[in-house]
Amino acid sequence: MKSRVAIAKRPDGSADAWVADLPGCRAVAGSLPAVLELLPVVVGDHLAWLAGHGEAVDPAAPMDYEVVEETEARGEYVFDFDREALSRDELETAIRHAGFAHSDLMVVLKGLPDVVLDWVPPASSVKIDQIFPDVRSIRMMLEHLTTAEANYFVASLAEERGEPVSVALGDLHASSSARLRALDDGALSRVFTSMGRRGEMHWSARKVMRRMIIHLRFHTREIEQRRSWLTLGVPEMLPENRE
Repeated sequence: MKSRVAIAKRPDGSADAWVADLPGCRAVAGSLPAVLELLPVVVGDHLAWLAGHGEAVDPAAPMDYEVVEETEARGEYVFDFDREALSRDELETAIRHAGFAHSDLMVVLKGLPDVVLDWVPPASSVKIDQIFPDVRSIRMMLEHLTTAEANYFVASLAEERGEPVSVALGDLHASSSARLRALDDGALSRVFTSMGRRGEMHWSARKVMRRMIIHLRFHTREIEQRRSWLTLGVPEMLPENRE
């Protein structure tokens, strides 16, 4: 069976490739040909990650895929596959994978003292995100991650967003899982529209799950990268933020 892949093309010519049947599996590169070349490598890494957490997958299996959609990456878009109803079994699988990502994050953070959590690298080491114009410490990343999951991703699956939710990082996965499981079947099968800082936003349960998983894994890798600099040396400049 071929894996379905959807492409989001950015205005600068770079592109994201999302694998529909592997929530949170995304390849990013500076051009469409480059992202398609990288895609099998990213899938292999994603499957190895799942296998490392006990999932019955084969990371060495060759990837056969079909690009089923291309869209412009403007605002909070949804792919056609995002519009498909999410079954309860699929929801549980995605929640389990998000749990893997959350546990990875907690392992990376274990035992880190304040001096590491609060270290802010020089601005020359990163390209600043236009929406969030700052150089974040690890602690700031964690505050962003927690707020985004509790009050942006999960909260988007409602007609109106309620009062902001305050949750500790260690309790984040349990809290998000409970809120997601409490959704009725209608919320798992429709697209919600709202307005935000990026203009009109469109969200579905499938989109929330793929975004939650990659968001957790992205920032976990970012923290691992920051920690690696403390051994390897801080670089002069990194590629543009691809969050």
